[in-house]
Amino acid sequence: PGQTVQAGALLARLEDRDLRLALAQVQAQRDGLRARLDLAQSQLQRARELKTNNFVTAEAVNQRTAEVVTLQAELKATDTQVAVARRQLDKTEVRAPFTAVVSARQAQLGELTSPGAPLFTLTQLGDEEIVAKLPDSLAAGIIRGGPFEFLAAGQSLALALVRVSPVVARDSRTREARFRFVSQRLPAGTDGRLQWADPDPHLPARLLVRRDNQTGVFLAEDGKAIFLALPAAQEGRPVAVSLPRMRNWWPR
Repeated sequence: PGQTVQAGALLARLEDRDLRLALAQVQAQRDGLRARLDLAQSQLQRARELKTNNFVTAEAVNQRTAEVVTLQAELKATDTQVAVARRQLDKTEVRAPFTAVVSARQAQLGELTSPGAPLFTLTQLGDEEIVAKLPDSLAAGIIRGGPFEFLAAGQSLALALVRVSPVVARDSRTREARFRFVSQRLPAGTDGRLQWADPDPHLPARLLVRRDNQTGVFLAEDGKAIFLALPAAQEGRPVAVSLPRMRNWWPR
């Protein structure tokens, strides 16, 4: 654990003697079928030559033809068995699928394992992405917003937006956004704060109030306070607003 491994590096080798014996068995079967097929093809060619001189019947030629076709089908099936056996043998070598750090090693020397059992836990290096859970109300603004920065460990690193999920999580009512580092990177697992410029105007959270189980803001019009409900508002978060007909109003 903690060691860096390159893509394709051998991590573990499983016991493969039984699989090698199985491969040798199907290869022997294939060699036998090939020999029988060569003989059958030679006999078919000879039967066709004799048929031209009426030394054998057409039925005999048809039997030779059927024998060749049957052996060809059996040989094709055996070739598939050989490929499967080789594939199983290849799986005895566990290799790193990408350049990574070994976070944990579950396998031990001499230990029994089974298909699908985890042997190593790897953390990929390179192509790191920043994952952020954003309120659905901010998703549209972040697609049109920018530039993006990741604030962590006393640094501010430039980011580029990769994608925003179109699916809203049921439990948190958030959407997942992913970013990539533009140049400088930080180690995987680093926590930080995402910062960007939203093109939509927002009201700060300190101006939001609750009235009749609704969240909104008070506006002043002709010396009167009018409560405007904002359904998309969330407590403690700024809320995007678009009030073109209320330019002369201001929050109190």
